[in-house]
Amino acid sequence: VLEDYNREFDTHFTMADLRGFNTDVNNRLARKQDKYLYHKEQLDLVIVVNRLLTGFDAPCLSTLFIDRKPMQPQDLIQAFSRTNRIFDNSKTYGHIITFQKPLA
Repeated sequence: VLEDYNREFDTHFTMADLRGFNTDVNNRLARKQDKYLYHKEQLDLVIVVNRLLTGFDAPCLSTLFIDRKPMQPQDLIQAFSRTNRIFDNSKTYGHIITFQKPLA
């Protein structure tokens, strides 16, 4: 993954610098810095396990796919809210697709 990421974005992350890699991924998703306003610097798809569901802001996120054991209600609400931020004229609402039945 790091090799492909480094090649795609002309970065030089290693396993020893995962914190820097994570920061770069978050910055590309958030698109708040001028550098990341260009499509060639953005991420279009991110697949994660137990990450990026809480504690970060990416208004451009439009679709959240969830395929995991049901989450606690407070975590579910926070994860779902990742998609409801208005970003621009082309993103006025988000989509949530789940592959497992939520807790009742």
